[in-house]
Amino acid sequence: MGSKRFENEKTSRLLITFALPIILELLVFEMYNLVDTFFVGRFVHKSAIAALMVVYPIQRLYCSLSVLIGVGASTMLSRTLGARGEAESRAIIRNGFLLMSVVTLSLVVATFLFPEFILSALGAQAEILPEAISYLKYISTGAMFIGLTTYMAYILLSFGDTKVSVIATSIGAVGNIILNAIWIFIFHMGVSGAGLGSLLSQFMGFVYAFVRFKKLSGDIQLKMKGEFMLKLSPAILLGGLSAFIIEAEDSVVIGVLNRILAGSMGNDGIVILGLIMKVYMFIFIALFGVVSAMQPIAAYYYGAGRKDKLQELMNRTLVYSFLSTLILWLLFQLFSKQMVGFFLSDSLIIEKAACALRTVVAVFPVVSLYYMGIFYFQARGNSGISLVGSLLRQMIILLPTAYFLSRVMGLGGQGVWLAYPVTDILSTLVMSLMIKKETKLQLRPARTMMLVFHLL
Repeated sequence: MGSKRFENEKTSRLLITFALPIILELLVFEMYNLVDTFFVGRFVHKSAIAALMVVYPIQRLYCSLSVLIGVGASTMLSRTLGARGEAESRAIIRNGFLLMSVVTLSLVVATFLFPEFILSALGAQAEILPEAISYLKYISTGAMFIGLTTYMAYILLSFGDTKVSVIATSIGAVGNIILNAIWIFIFHMGVSGAGLGSLLSQFMGFVYAFVRFKKLSGDIQLKMKGEFMLKLSPAILLGGLSAFIIEAEDSVVIGVLNRILAGSMGNDGIVILGLIMKVYMFIFIALFGVVSAMQPIAAYYYGAGRKDKLQELMNRTLVYSFLSTLILWLLFQLFSKQMVGFFLSDSLIIEKAACALRTVVAVFPVVSLYYMGIFYFQARGNSGISLVGSLLRQMIILLPTAYFLSRVMGLGGQGVWLAYPVTDILSTLVMSLMIKKETKLQLRPARTMMLVFHLL
């Protein structure tokens, strides 16, 4: 993308053009767990969802680690390519690939050696432990493939190939639907069938990405057999740290909330949280896609000193992120039962989950400003502020609030659900103060809301 595009195109068009591919890729990636949840919830039994849910934090951790190494290596690679350091570029690619392999393999070994300890720590109760262990082993094995697929996609992106990630995840997602149907309907394998379907479909996506990566290796004369330069590893890990934290905190939050809910609601609480997270992810992806698309555009305008364009971009980002989440918020409020009912048929659980979902997303559109602030500070190079901001909502505010309302105030599961709107309001207020203190931007929320209603 040359500078002419940033200078000549309207900020609204740039924002939409950048956001749509990100949203599509994230939606396709989420299809893996959605498909597994649908099949086991509908055609196995409701407690099977609890088995999947206690494994979900580990899935998110694998995803976070692949982002950590992929983003870090691709960032280093992009800078090196700009400086025309061809030998160093090949060393970065080779060492990042080896680092990704070692990290994922180490975690796979750990999950195979200590599955009961890990899952019990995440809130798994005795009745769901056997199914959770079975699912974990398949998912951990598949994580090696999806981790390397993600890494190779980031490397190929540095060379201008933007399609590999979307195509690879699409192949895997479609394959997962077909394979889940085969293993569950025909072979009656239950939760193990869902895990096996994910493993094989992730391998299919890996094969496609590896073929593209091999072609690149031939073009740049990359040989994977070479010296492992340990000094590159810290730089790779630091380069992807912020992205890792944003991704990884989900696994920590879900794991802690599982334990809180297991103590007050049993497996039903874990099932309800799992259903909410599956639906909740759609509204989050819409928001994340818009605000993350803003980052490279804002970085260009900030570097070029175009305060007028930067001001316009930030207001447009606030409009589109708020508008997209507001539309989905309305759908969640109106059709919450239908959304959670897609995954299972237990009417009592559906009723409880629908009520909890409406509470969790009660004020979600206001966090548009919060997430926009995180990516804006990243674009400016204020990594410290961005890092604190990325931890603020879930790690610093949500978890203590959920524990306090649930355990100290004795509200049980309702305390966990109420913690979300409380957190959304507090985190947005803090971020608005950070933006006001650190920048001279005038976001004009009243004018922004008027534009939202005009667009509606």
